[in-house]
Amino acid sequence: MSPSPTDKRASRSGAAARRPQTSTAAKRALRRGPAYQQSRLVLLKRNYMLLAAGVVSIVIGFVLLAAKEISLSPALLVLGYCVLIPAGFLWEHVPAKEGQGQGQGQPGPGGGGE
Repeated sequence: MSPSPTDKRASRSGAAARRPQTSTAAKRALRRGPAYQQSRLVLLKRNYMLLAAGVVSIVIGFVLLAAKEISLSPALLVLGYCVLIPAGFLWEHVPAKEGQGQGQGQPGPGGGGE
């Protein structure tokens, strides 16, 4: 009985099972971790308030537009669509660094006036 083709390959290579070659780019990508990242979109109360103000402005603008008020309604629509809604998404909370912020350079309560 003759050996099978897989037995011939295994005996020729000298090893029972060889690991496939991987490229350096694949190794680098695997070292980096998963491809997904945590979303940077964090909305706070201020963001939701701006978004709500934008929606209210847009609704009032369309109501006034239906009532043939053509001077105030476009201004409210532009304010809602172009200012308030984008500001609601783009406004980020940036925490103050230590040593900066409120009261720097000003005496605190009970702190000495000279």
